[in-house]
Amino acid sequence: MKNRVKQLRERKGISQIDLAERLGVSRQALSAVETEKQSPSLQTAMKVARELDTPLAQIFSLEDESMQSTKSPTLSKVERLNFANQFAILKALHKDNKHEAGYYEYLEEIFRRGYESLYHECFDKLWTALPTEVAELTLDILEMHRALLWSLGERPNPADIERVKFQGFDGNSESQYLSFAKFFTADGSRYSETKVVNSYMPTLDRYKKMLAEWERMQREQQLSKAQIESILDAAEA
Repeated sequence: MKNRVKQLRERKGISQIDLAERLGVSRQALSAVETEKQSPSLQTAMKVARELDTPLAQIFSLEDESMQSTKSPTLSKVERLNFANQFAILKALHKDNKHEAGYYEYLEEIFRRGYESLYHECFDKLWTALPTEVAELTLDILEMHRALLWSLGERPNPADIERVKFQGFDGNSESQYLSFAKFFTADGSRYSETKVVNSYMPTLDRYKKMLAEWERMQREQQLSKAQIESILDAAEA
């Protein structure tokens, strides 16, 4: 699949490492996309479009069926007017930023004039809806690690902290989990004790085994040393 990722990234002064971190993927995975050795999923491609602030269709030539955007929706005049008015408001709010104001004016005109073939200029930046089960499993994993950490007591041994520490999710195969966990903990008000990172290796199978053992303990929040060991051992089973 032909793409302009590297060209746009360098033009915006973003390093490959920085962009990979923002996307929640490894540098190797991003390099494979930039050199066209690998096609990104639609979700990853949409993240690229957002980070590079460029419409999806201007970055990738969508030759792969898995990358095809959904067909532009048909909107009623009332819906078009609502979209146009929203972009007019955004244009006014960003009047001091020529680039932003120009972009919103462009989108405003698309909906005001009813250019259906260009609706994707707006909708391409929307991520695919996250399945509820992904969000619920992510929160269960974070809650389990909180229970493990807090059960160590007020002055835990650093070595014990390291053993129960949340290891993150893989940015390649578990990107939905990684993105949601980062979003959910971003402001520091929820699971502030947990640092969400890219594990650069699959972790879900391990967490699911640990969760099954924790569920067997009725999701106990104050775990004994034996219970902690049992949960950690389950990960290696």
